[in-house]
Amino acid sequence: MQKWWPKITEERLQTVEKDPFFGGEMSHFERLHYALENEIHHRGQGFIYLRLLGIDPPAFWER
Repeated sequence: MQKWWPKITEERLQTVEKDPFFGGEMSHFERLHYALENEIHHRGQGFIYLRLLGIDPPAFWER
């Protein structure tokens, strides 16, 4: 995956296309931003549930 990052241009990120999953249109940057925000949200939910069960969750940056 790291070989792909240098190939991603600013113009490509600004390209607006129809979203294949949710419909509507969004740029690739908006789609990337949504994916990151979604991951953070769901990881946060998981941490809350672990704490409610008395389990100390791992550090956020560890996977």
